[in-house]
Amino acid sequence: MGRHGRTAEGAVLLAGRYRLIEPIGRGGMAEVWCADDMSLGRRIAIKLLDPASPAEGTRDDADRTLGDRVWREARGAARLVHPNVVQVYDVAADGDRVFLVMELVTGRDLAAIIDERGPLAPAQTARLGAQAARALAAAHTAGVVHGDVKPANLLLSDDGVLKLTDFGIARPLHVPVTEEAAGKVVGTAGYLAPEVALGHPPGKASDLYALGCVLYELSTGQPPFTADTSVAVLHRHLHDAPVPPGRLRPEIPPDLEQVILRLLAKHPDGRTGDAARVAEVLELIGQTGTPSTVPDGPAGATEVLPTLAPNVARHARPHTEVLPPPRPSPMEWLARRPLLVATLGAVAVIMVAVIIAATGPEDRPAAGPSQAGTPSAQEPDGARSPDPATRPQSTSSALIALQQRIAQQADSGRLDKDTADKVTEHLEKLAEHLREGKDDELAEKVTEIRDKLDEASRRGDWTPDPTTLRLLDTLATAE
Repeated sequence: MGRHGRTAEGAVLLAGRYRLIEPIGRGGMAEVWCADDMSLGRRIAIKLLDPASPAEGTRDDADRTLGDRVWREARGAARLVHPNVVQVYDVAADGDRVFLVMELVTGRDLAAIIDERGPLAPAQTARLGAQAARALAAAHTAGVVHGDVKPANLLLSDDGVLKLTDFGIARPLHVPVTEEAAGKVVGTAGYLAPEVALGHPPGKASDLYALGCVLYELSTGQPPFTADTSVAVLHRHLHDAPVPPGRLRPEIPPDLEQVILRLLAKHPDGRTGDAARVAEVLELIGQTGTPSTVPDGPAGATEVLPTLAPNVARHARPHTEVLPPPRPSPMEWLARRPLLVATLGAVAVIMVAVIIAATGPEDRPAAGPSQAGTPSAQEPDGARSPDPATRPQSTSSALIALQQRIAQQADSGRLDKDTADKVTEHLEKLAEHLREGKDDELAEKVTEIRDKLDEASRRGDWTPDPTTLRLLDTLATAE
Protein backbone atom coordinates (compact mmCIF):
# COMPACT_ATOMS: atom_id res chain seq x y z
CA MET A 1 0.00 0.00 0.00
CA GLY A 2 3.01 2.29 0.35
CA ARG A 3 3.62 5.06 2.87
CA HIS A 4 0.38 6.35 4.39
CA GLY A 5 -0.87 7.46 7.78
CA ARG A 6 -2.04 4.81 10.19
CA THR A 7 -4.53 4.66 13.02
CA ALA A 8 -3.58 3.61 16.53
CA GLU A 9 -4.65 0.08 15.57
CA GLY A 10 -2.31 0.11 12.56
CA ALA A 11 -4.99 0.47 9.87
CA VAL A 12 -4.14 2.51 6.76
CA LEU A 13 -5.49 6.06 6.97
CA LEU A 14 -5.82 8.07 3.74
CA ALA A 15 -5.67 11.86 3.81
CA GLY A 16 -5.85 11.71 7.59
CA ARG A 17 -9.53 10.82 7.41
CA TYR A 18 -10.43 7.61 5.60
CA ARG A 19 -9.62 4.32 7.35
CA LEU A 20 -9.33 1.35 4.99
CA ILE A 21 -11.03 -1.80 6.28
CA GLU A 22 -10.92 -4.48 3.59
CA PRO A 23 -10.67 -4.76 -0.21
CA ILE A 24 -13.96 -5.54 -1.94
CA GLY A 25 -12.98 -5.38 -5.61
CA ARG A 26 -10.07 -5.13 -7.99
CA GLY A 27 -9.74 -3.97 -11.59
CA GLY A 28 -6.90 -3.31 -13.97
CA MET A 29 -6.34 0.27 -12.79
CA ALA A 30 -7.97 0.46 -9.37
CA GLU A 31 -8.94 -1.38 -6.25
CA VAL A 32 -12.07 -0.74 -4.22
CA TRP A 33 -12.02 -0.81 -0.43
CA CYS A 34 -14.64 -0.76 2.25
CA ALA A 35 -13.64 2.13 4.52
CA ASP A 36 -14.71 4.38 7.37
CA ASP A 37 -15.02 8.14 7.08
CA MET A 38 -13.55 9.05 10.47
CA SER A 39 -14.82 12.65 10.26
CA LEU A 40 -18.47 11.89 9.49
CA GLY A 41 -18.64 8.47 11.11
CA ARG A 42 -20.07 6.60 8.13
CA ARG A 43 -19.14 3.54 6.12
CA ILE A 44 -18.02 4.34 2.57
CA ALA A 45 -16.27 2.85 -0.46
CA ILE A 46 -12.83 4.04 -1.55
CA LYS A 47 -11.80 3.58 -5.17
CA LEU A 48 -8.02 3.72 -5.00
CA LEU A 49 -6.25 4.16 -8.32
CA ASP A 50 -3.03 2.30 -8.86
CA PRO A 51 -0.25 4.48 -10.30
CA ALA A 52 1.71 1.34 -11.20
CA SER A 53 -1.04 -0.12 -13.39
CA PRO A 54 0.20 -1.31 -16.80
CA ALA A 55 0.38 1.42 -19.39
CA GLU A 56 2.26 2.25 -22.52
CA GLY A 57 4.35 5.39 -22.74
CA THR A 58 6.10 7.13 -19.87
CA ARG A 59 5.21 6.94 -16.20
CA ASP A 60 4.25 10.62 -16.36
CA ASP A 61 1.82 9.77 -19.16
CA ALA A 62 0.31 6.98 -17.05
CA ASP A 63 -0.04 9.19 -13.99
CA ARG A 64 -1.61 11.94 -16.04
CA THR A 65 -4.07 9.53 -17.66
CA LEU A 66 -5.08 8.02 -14.33
CA GLY A 67 -5.52 11.44 -12.80
CA ASP A 68 -7.62 12.60 -15.73
CA ARG A 69 -9.77 9.51 -15.48
CA VAL A 70 -10.50 9.87 -11.78
CA TRP A 71 -11.34 13.54 -12.16
CA ARG A 72 -13.66 12.73 -15.06
CA GLU A 73 -15.39 10.14 -12.93
CA ALA A 74 -15.70 12.56 -10.03
CA ARG A 75 -17.08 15.34 -12.22
CA GLY A 76 -19.38 13.00 -14.12
CA ALA A 77 -20.93 11.33 -11.09
CA ALA A 78 -20.82 14.14 -8.54
CA ARG A 79 -23.41 16.15 -10.45
CA LEU A 80 -25.81 13.19 -10.34
CA VAL A 81 -27.96 12.67 -7.26
CA HIS A 82 -30.29 9.80 -8.09
CA PRO A 83 -31.30 6.60 -6.28
CA ASN A 84 -30.01 4.51 -9.21
CA VAL A 85 -26.57 6.15 -9.40
CA VAL A 86 -23.70 5.44 -6.99
CA GLN A 87 -23.00 8.74 -5.28
CA VAL A 88 -19.48 10.21 -5.37
CA TYR A 89 -18.69 12.21 -2.23
CA ASP A 90 -15.11 13.36 -2.73
CA VAL A 91 -11.92 12.98 -4.76
CA ALA A 92 -8.54 13.33 -3.09
CA ALA A 93 -4.92 12.21 -3.11
CA ASP A 94 -2.65 10.67 -0.52
CA GLY A 95 0.94 10.77 -1.67
CA ASP A 96 1.02 9.16 -5.12
CA ARG A 97 -2.41 7.54 -4.75
CA VAL A 98 -5.49 9.27 -6.13
CA PHE A 99 -8.82 8.01 -4.82
CA LEU A 100 -12.56 8.51 -4.99
CA VAL A 101 -14.80 8.51 -1.94
CA MET A 102 -18.08 6.88 -2.87
CA GLU A 103 -21.34 5.52 -1.56
CA LEU A 104 -20.91 1.96 -0.30
CA VAL A 105 -23.33 -0.43 -1.98
CA THR A 106 -23.83 -3.70 -0.14
CA GLY A 107 -24.65 -6.25 -2.80
CA ARG A 108 -23.27 -7.66 -6.06
CA ASP A 109 -22.83 -6.52 -9.62
CA LEU A 110 -25.01 -7.99 -12.35
CA ALA A 111 -22.04 -9.66 -14.02
CA ALA A 112 -21.45 -11.81 -10.95
CA ILE A 113 -25.16 -12.59 -10.67
CA ILE A 114 -25.41 -13.69 -14.31
CA ASP A 115 -22.23 -15.72 -14.00
CA GLU A 116 -23.64 -17.61 -11.04
CA ARG A 117 -27.32 -17.92 -11.96
CA GLY A 118 -27.44 -17.68 -15.72
CA PRO A 119 -30.39 -15.86 -17.33
CA LEU A 120 -32.91 -14.10 -15.12
CA ALA A 121 -36.69 -14.30 -15.29
CA PRO A 122 -38.12 -11.90 -17.91
CA ALA A 123 -40.03 -9.84 -15.33
CA GLN A 124 -36.90 -9.42 -13.22
CA THR A 125 -34.89 -8.49 -16.30
CA ALA A 126 -37.45 -5.82 -17.17
CA ARG A 127 -37.50 -4.39 -13.65
CA LEU A 128 -33.70 -4.22 -13.44
CA GLY A 129 -33.53 -2.75 -16.93
CA ALA A 130 -36.02 -0.07 -15.92
CA GLN A 131 -33.79 0.98 -13.03
CA ALA A 132 -30.73 1.09 -15.28
CA ALA A 133 -32.67 3.19 -17.78
CA ARG A 134 -33.69 5.58 -14.99
CA ALA A 135 -30.02 6.03 -14.11
CA LEU A 136 -29.17 6.78 -17.74
CA ALA A 137 -32.08 9.21 -18.00
CA ALA A 138 -30.73 11.11 -14.98
CA ALA A 139 -27.23 11.17 -16.48
CA HIS A 140 -28.45 12.32 -19.88
CA THR A 141 -30.61 15.03 -18.31
CA ALA A 142 -27.51 16.25 -16.48
CA GLY A 143 -25.64 16.33 -19.79
CA VAL A 144 -23.46 13.26 -19.13
CA VAL A 145 -22.95 10.20 -21.34
CA HIS A 146 -21.77 7.20 -19.32
CA GLY A 147 -19.96 5.41 -22.15
CA ASP A 148 -19.37 2.07 -20.42
CA VAL A 149 -22.72 0.58 -19.44
CA LYS A 150 -22.26 -3.13 -18.74
CA PRO A 151 -23.29 -5.68 -16.10
CA ALA A 152 -20.10 -5.18 -14.08
CA ASN A 153 -20.95 -1.48 -13.69
CA LEU A 154 -24.49 -2.13 -12.43
CA LEU A 155 -24.60 -2.93 -8.71
CA LEU A 156 -27.66 -4.59 -7.19
CA SER A 157 -27.96 -3.73 -3.51
CA ASP A 158 -29.25 -6.18 -0.94
CA ASP A 159 -32.55 -4.27 -0.83
CA GLY A 160 -33.09 -4.64 -4.59
CA VAL A 161 -31.99 -1.19 -5.78
CA LEU A 162 -29.85 -1.17 -8.93
CA LYS A 163 -27.12 1.47 -9.09
CA LEU A 164 -24.98 2.58 -12.02
CA THR A 165 -21.32 3.16 -11.21
CA ASP A 166 -17.94 3.89 -12.87
CA PHE A 167 -18.21 7.14 -14.77
CA GLY A 168 -14.49 6.94 -15.51
CA ILE A 169 -14.89 7.40 -19.27
CA ALA A 170 -18.03 9.54 -19.10
CA ARG A 171 -18.01 12.70 -21.17
CA PRO A 172 -20.25 15.77 -21.33
CA LEU A 173 -22.77 15.99 -24.14
CA HIS A 174 -22.33 18.67 -26.80
CA VAL A 175 -18.59 19.00 -26.14
CA PRO A 176 -16.50 18.87 -29.35
CA VAL A 177 -14.27 15.83 -29.68
CA THR A 178 -10.59 16.72 -29.58
CA GLU A 179 -8.33 15.89 -32.50
CA GLU A 180 -6.44 13.46 -30.29
CA ALA A 181 -9.61 11.59 -29.32
CA ALA A 182 -11.24 11.47 -32.76
CA GLY A 183 -11.52 7.98 -34.17
CA LYS A 184 -10.63 6.21 -30.92
CA VAL A 185 -12.91 3.51 -29.61
CA VAL A 186 -13.35 3.83 -25.86
CA GLY A 187 -15.24 1.38 -23.68
CA THR A 188 -15.76 -2.34 -23.31
CA ALA A 189 -15.96 -4.12 -26.66
CA GLY A 190 -18.91 -6.38 -25.82
CA TYR A 191 -21.20 -3.41 -25.17
CA LEU A 192 -20.04 -0.83 -27.72
CA ALA A 193 -22.52 0.67 -30.15
CA PRO A 194 -21.65 0.34 -33.86
CA GLU A 195 -21.15 4.08 -34.31
CA VAL A 196 -18.69 4.16 -31.39
CA ALA A 197 -16.87 1.16 -32.86
CA LEU A 198 -16.41 3.26 -36.01
CA GLY A 199 -14.88 6.12 -34.04
CA HIS A 200 -17.90 8.40 -33.68
CA PRO A 201 -18.21 10.05 -30.26
CA PRO A 202 -20.57 8.34 -27.81
CA GLY A 203 -23.98 9.84 -27.16
CA LYS A 204 -27.29 9.05 -25.53
CA ALA A 205 -28.07 6.48 -28.22
CA SER A 206 -24.83 4.58 -27.61
CA ASP A 207 -25.68 4.29 -23.90
CA LEU A 208 -29.06 2.87 -24.94
CA TYR A 209 -27.37 0.34 -27.22
CA ALA A 210 -25.20 -0.79 -24.30
CA LEU A 211 -28.35 -1.10 -22.20
CA GLY A 212 -29.78 -3.33 -24.93
CA CYS A 213 -26.69 -5.53 -24.68
CA VAL A 214 -27.17 -5.74 -20.91
CA LEU A 215 -30.85 -6.65 -21.26
CA TYR A 216 -29.94 -9.30 -23.84
CA GLU A 217 -27.42 -10.81 -21.43
CA LEU A 218 -29.83 -10.70 -18.49
CA SER A 219 -32.48 -12.41 -20.62
CA THR A 220 -30.36 -15.13 -22.21
CA GLY A 221 -27.30 -15.48 -19.99
CA GLN A 222 -25.00 -14.37 -22.81
CA PRO A 223 -24.23 -11.08 -24.57
CA PRO A 224 -25.40 -10.56 -28.16
CA PHE A 225 -21.88 -10.78 -29.59
CA THR A 226 -18.51 -12.18 -28.51
CA ALA A 227 -15.43 -13.35 -30.38
CA ASP A 228 -11.79 -14.24 -29.82
CA THR A 229 -10.54 -10.65 -29.96
CA SER A 230 -11.92 -7.23 -29.14
CA VAL A 231 -11.73 -6.07 -32.73
CA ALA A 232 -13.65 -9.17 -33.88
CA VAL A 233 -16.38 -8.32 -31.37
CA LEU A 234 -16.57 -4.81 -32.81
CA HIS A 235 -16.83 -6.28 -36.30
CA ARG A 236 -19.84 -8.31 -35.20
CA HIS A 237 -21.50 -5.26 -33.64
CA LEU A 238 -21.14 -3.60 -37.02
CA HIS A 239 -22.16 -6.41 -39.34
CA ASP A 240 -24.11 -9.13 -37.51
CA ALA A 241 -27.73 -8.99 -36.44
CA PRO A 242 -28.36 -10.43 -32.97
CA VAL A 243 -30.28 -13.67 -32.71
CA PRO A 244 -33.70 -12.72 -31.28
CA PRO A 245 -33.54 -13.60 -27.58
CA GLY A 246 -36.88 -15.39 -27.78
CA ARG A 247 -35.26 -18.04 -29.97
CA LEU A 248 -32.84 -18.80 -27.15
CA ARG A 249 -35.45 -18.63 -24.38
CA PRO A 250 -39.04 -19.00 -25.62
CA GLU A 251 -40.41 -17.71 -22.30
CA ILE A 252 -39.17 -14.20 -23.10
CA PRO A 253 -42.31 -12.18 -23.93
CA PRO A 254 -42.48 -10.61 -27.40
CA ASP A 255 -42.70 -7.09 -25.98
CA LEU A 256 -39.48 -7.45 -24.01
CA GLU A 257 -37.77 -8.97 -27.04
CA GLN A 258 -38.96 -6.09 -29.20
CA VAL A 259 -37.55 -3.50 -26.79
CA ILE A 260 -34.19 -5.29 -26.70
CA LEU A 261 -33.93 -5.59 -30.48
CA ARG A 262 -34.84 -1.95 -31.01
CA LEU A 263 -32.18 -0.89 -28.54
CA LEU A 264 -29.72 -2.98 -30.57
CA ALA A 265 -30.49 -1.21 -33.85
CA LYS A 266 -27.32 -0.61 -35.84
CA HIS A 267 -28.06 3.05 -36.51
CA PRO A 268 -28.55 5.34 -33.49
CA ASP A 269 -31.66 6.89 -35.02
CA GLY A 270 -33.29 3.46 -35.04
CA ARG A 271 -33.09 2.97 -31.28
CA THR A 272 -35.99 3.24 -28.93
CA GLY A 273 -36.91 6.77 -27.83
CA ASP A 274 -34.97 8.06 -24.86
CA ALA A 275 -33.90 6.46 -21.60
CA ALA A 276 -36.87 7.77 -19.60
CA ARG A 277 -39.32 6.29 -22.11
CA VAL A 278 -37.45 2.98 -22.12
CA ALA A 279 -37.71 2.90 -18.33
CA GLU A 280 -41.48 3.45 -18.47
CA VAL A 281 -42.00 0.62 -20.93
CA LEU A 282 -39.75 -1.80 -19.03
CA GLU A 283 -41.54 -1.00 -15.78
CA LEU A 284 -44.86 -1.92 -17.41
CA ILE A 285 -43.42 -5.17 -18.75
CA GLY A 286 -42.00 -5.95 -15.32
CA GLN A 287 -45.35 -5.37 -13.65
CA THR A 288 -47.85 -6.78 -16.13
CA GLY A 289 -45.84 -8.44 -18.87
CA THR A 290 -47.36 -6.12 -21.48
CA PRO A 291 -46.61 -2.41 -22.04
CA SER A 292 -49.15 0.03 -23.41
CA THR A 293 -46.94 0.68 -26.42
CA VAL A 294 -43.41 -0.18 -27.38
CA PRO A 295 -41.40 2.93 -28.30
CA ASP A 296 -40.95 3.30 -32.02
CA GLY A 297 -37.75 3.69 -33.95
CA PRO A 298 -37.59 4.76 -37.58
CA ALA A 299 -37.12 2.31 -40.37
CA GLY A 300 -33.68 1.48 -41.64
CA ALA A 301 -32.38 0.71 -38.18
CA THR A 302 -29.65 -1.59 -39.41
CA GLU A 303 -27.88 0.97 -41.56
CA VAL A 304 -24.15 1.06 -40.85
CA LEU A 305 -22.63 4.49 -40.36
CA PRO A 306 -19.77 5.68 -42.54
CA THR A 307 -16.34 5.65 -40.94
CA LEU A 308 -14.88 8.87 -39.67
CA ALA A 309 -11.96 10.32 -41.52
CA PRO A 310 -8.75 8.84 -40.12
CA ASN A 311 -7.62 11.05 -37.27
CA VAL A 312 -6.21 8.71 -34.69
CA ALA A 313 -3.32 9.92 -32.55
CA ARG A 314 -0.12 8.18 -33.63
CA HIS A 315 1.65 8.35 -30.29
CA ALA A 316 1.24 5.44 -27.90
CA ARG A 317 -1.18 6.10 -25.08
CA PRO A 318 -1.86 4.15 -21.91
CA HIS A 319 -4.06 1.07 -22.38
CA THR A 320 -4.36 1.64 -26.11
CA GLU A 321 -3.62 -0.92 -28.78
CA VAL A 322 -3.95 -0.85 -32.54
CA LEU A 323 -5.71 -4.04 -33.47
CA PRO A 324 -5.62 -5.91 -36.78
CA PRO A 325 -8.64 -5.82 -39.07
CA PRO A 326 -11.59 -7.76 -37.67
CA ARG A 327 -11.75 -11.37 -38.76
CA PRO A 328 -13.91 -14.26 -37.60
CA SER A 329 -12.46 -16.97 -35.40
CA PRO A 330 -12.47 -20.57 -36.72
CA MET A 331 -15.49 -21.43 -34.57
CA GLU A 332 -17.26 -18.25 -35.63
CA TRP A 333 -16.60 -19.23 -39.24
CA LEU A 334 -18.43 -22.51 -38.68
CA ALA A 335 -21.53 -20.63 -37.64
CA ARG A 336 -21.86 -18.98 -41.03
CA ARG A 337 -23.54 -20.54 -44.05
CA PRO A 338 -21.25 -21.91 -46.76
CA LEU A 339 -22.44 -19.24 -49.19
CA LEU A 340 -21.37 -16.54 -46.77
CA VAL A 341 -18.00 -18.22 -46.21
CA ALA A 342 -17.39 -18.06 -49.95
CA THR A 343 -18.03 -14.33 -49.94
CA LEU A 344 -16.14 -13.34 -46.78
CA GLY A 345 -13.32 -11.90 -48.86
CA ALA A 346 -15.68 -9.19 -50.04
CA VAL A 347 -16.63 -8.05 -46.56
CA ALA A 348 -15.17 -4.67 -45.65
CA VAL A 349 -13.10 -4.51 -42.47
CA ILE A 350 -11.94 -1.61 -40.36
CA MET A 351 -8.79 -0.74 -38.43
CA VAL A 352 -9.52 0.77 -35.02
CA ALA A 353 -7.75 1.62 -31.78
CA VAL A 354 -9.47 0.15 -28.74
CA ILE A 355 -9.16 1.29 -25.17
CA ILE A 356 -10.56 -1.54 -23.07
CA ALA A 357 -12.06 -0.25 -19.85
CA ALA A 358 -10.29 -1.89 -16.95
CA THR A 359 -12.24 -0.69 -13.95
CA GLY A 360 -14.90 -2.31 -11.81
CA PRO A 361 -14.61 -5.25 -9.45
CA GLU A 362 -12.77 -7.32 -12.05
CA ASP A 363 -11.69 -7.39 -15.67
CA ARG A 364 -13.61 -10.40 -16.83
CA PRO A 365 -14.90 -11.82 -20.09
CA ALA A 366 -18.55 -11.19 -20.73
CA ALA A 367 -20.56 -13.23 -18.30
CA GLY A 368 -21.80 -15.56 -20.93
CA PRO A 369 -20.85 -16.91 -24.30
CA SER A 370 -22.01 -15.49 -27.56
CA GLN A 371 -24.83 -16.65 -29.70
CA ALA A 372 -23.45 -16.02 -33.15
CA GLY A 373 -25.47 -13.49 -35.05
CA THR A 374 -27.02 -14.12 -38.41
CA PRO A 375 -24.90 -12.86 -41.30
CA SER A 376 -27.63 -10.61 -42.57
CA ALA A 377 -27.34 -6.90 -41.87
CA GLN A 378 -31.12 -6.68 -41.63
CA GLU A 379 -32.96 -6.37 -38.33
CA PRO A 380 -34.55 -9.65 -37.15
CA ASP A 381 -38.31 -9.76 -37.30
CA GLY A 382 -38.63 -11.57 -33.96
CA ALA A 383 -40.18 -14.72 -35.42
CA ARG A 384 -39.94 -17.53 -32.91
CA SER A 385 -40.17 -20.65 -35.08
CA PRO A 386 -36.89 -21.19 -36.90
CA ASP A 387 -37.36 -22.53 -40.39
CA PRO A 388 -35.10 -25.18 -41.95
CA ALA A 389 -32.79 -22.48 -43.29
CA THR A 390 -32.08 -21.05 -39.84
CA ARG A 391 -32.01 -24.28 -37.81
CA PRO A 392 -28.47 -25.40 -38.81
CA GLN A 393 -27.11 -21.96 -38.06
CA SER A 394 -28.85 -21.95 -34.67
CA THR A 395 -27.17 -25.28 -33.87
CA SER A 396 -23.78 -23.92 -34.87
CA SER A 397 -24.40 -20.83 -32.78
CA ALA A 398 -25.16 -22.93 -29.71
CA LEU A 399 -21.95 -24.86 -30.35
CA ILE A 400 -19.91 -21.65 -30.45
CA ALA A 401 -21.58 -20.40 -27.31
CA LEU A 402 -20.87 -23.66 -25.49
CA GLN A 403 -17.19 -23.65 -26.47
CA GLN A 404 -16.76 -20.12 -25.17
CA ARG A 405 -18.69 -20.92 -21.99
CA ILE A 406 -16.39 -23.87 -21.26
CA ALA A 407 -13.35 -21.65 -21.79
CA GLN A 408 -14.78 -19.02 -19.47
CA GLN A 409 -15.48 -21.55 -16.73
CA ALA A 410 -11.96 -22.92 -17.00
CA ASP A 411 -10.53 -19.40 -16.74
CA SER A 412 -12.64 -18.65 -13.65
CA GLY A 413 -11.66 -21.92 -11.91
CA ARG A 414 -15.16 -23.41 -12.00
CA LEU A 415 -14.00 -26.20 -14.30
CA ASP A 416 -10.66 -27.99 -14.08
CA LYS A 417 -8.32 -27.57 -17.03
CA ASP A 418 -8.09 -31.27 -17.97
CA THR A 419 -11.85 -31.60 -18.27
CA ALA A 420 -12.07 -28.32 -20.16
CA ASP A 421 -9.45 -29.55 -22.65
CA LYS A 422 -11.29 -32.85 -23.19
CA VAL A 423 -14.66 -31.13 -23.63
CA THR A 424 -13.09 -28.67 -26.05
CA GLU A 425 -11.72 -31.57 -28.11
CA HIS A 426 -15.21 -33.06 -28.29
CA LEU A 427 -16.64 -29.71 -29.34
CA GLU A 428 -14.05 -29.33 -32.08
CA LYS A 429 -14.91 -32.78 -33.43
CA LEU A 430 -18.58 -31.94 -33.19
CA ALA A 431 -17.94 -28.76 -35.17
CA GLU A 432 -16.21 -30.77 -37.89
CA HIS A 433 -19.16 -33.16 -38.08
CA LEU A 434 -21.56 -30.25 -38.28
CA ARG A 435 -19.57 -28.62 -41.06
CA GLU A 436 -19.55 -31.93 -42.97
CA GLY A 437 -23.30 -32.38 -42.49
CA LYS A 438 -23.02 -35.37 -40.11
CA ASP A 439 -25.94 -34.29 -37.93
CA ASP A 440 -26.76 -37.88 -36.96
CA GLU A 441 -23.75 -37.99 -34.59
CA LEU A 442 -24.73 -34.81 -32.75
CA ALA A 443 -26.70 -36.41 -29.90
CA GLU A 444 -24.00 -39.02 -29.28
CA LYS A 445 -21.27 -36.38 -28.97
CA VAL A 446 -23.44 -34.28 -26.66
CA THR A 447 -23.92 -37.31 -24.41
CA GLU A 448 -20.15 -37.80 -24.25
CA ILE A 449 -19.71 -34.18 -23.22
CA ARG A 450 -22.38 -34.54 -20.53
CA ASP A 451 -20.60 -37.63 -19.19
CA LYS A 452 -17.29 -35.75 -18.95
CA LEU A 453 -18.93 -32.89 -17.08
CA ASP A 454 -20.86 -35.24 -14.78
CA GLU A 455 -17.62 -36.99 -13.85
CA ALA A 456 -15.98 -33.65 -13.12
CA SER A 457 -18.95 -32.61 -10.99
CA ARG A 458 -18.75 -35.79 -8.90
CA ARG A 459 -15.04 -35.14 -8.33
CA GLY A 460 -15.75 -31.58 -7.31
CA ASP A 461 -13.94 -30.25 -10.40
CA TRP A 462 -16.97 -28.58 -11.98
CA THR A 463 -19.63 -26.29 -10.59
CA PRO A 464 -22.74 -27.07 -12.68
CA ASP A 465 -23.72 -24.03 -14.67
CA PRO A 466 -27.28 -23.36 -15.93
CA THR A 467 -26.10 -21.75 -19.16
CA THR A 468 -23.88 -24.73 -20.03
CA LEU A 469 -26.71 -27.17 -19.33
CA ARG A 470 -29.15 -25.16 -21.41
CA LEU A 471 -26.75 -25.05 -24.37
CA LEU A 472 -26.22 -28.81 -24.13
CA ASP A 473 -30.00 -29.26 -24.18
CA THR A 474 -30.18 -27.07 -27.28
CA LEU A 475 -27.59 -29.19 -29.08
CA ALA A 476 -29.12 -32.48 -27.94
CA THR A 477 -32.56 -31.58 -29.32
CA ALA A 478 -31.31 -30.07 -32.58
CA GLU A 479 -32.59 -31.74 -35.70
